[in-house]
Amino acid sequence: MGKKQSDFEDYDDDIVVDRKQKRKLARQASREQQQTQQQVDHQIESDDTMSRIALLCQEDRWREAVVLCRTCLAKALENDEADLALTLEMTLPKLEYSLRRQMCASFVVSVEQMMEKEKETLLDAGKQ
Repeated sequence: MGKKQSDFEDYDDDIVVDRKQKRKLARQASREQQQTQQQVDHQIESDDTMSRIALLCQEDRWREAVVLCRTCLAKALENDEADLALTLEMTLPKLEYSLRRQMCASFVVSVEQMMEKEKETLLDAGKQ
């Protein structure tokens, strides 16, 4: 005679899971989903920060870029976000250098304008 077939032979590849196991798997899946969401949020936030800094630099708004970089660096250090903190630490000296360069250029232009006014005043006084 042949082998007696039961209803469960069709399911021998599938695992029968009880209620506790289902809940445990559901909790684990939700935890994994939250972790991946946090990683994506963190990556978007760091990309967003660097994008905003780059945009400020393109507009020659170095002071705002330095302030933004410093505040984001403080937040990253506070939240133990090593990758973002390292990136911002490497960016900050370059931003500060560009800010100082912009300040020097502005000073030179203002001195030149002042000298022009002074020269005009001296010329006007010499004519009379």
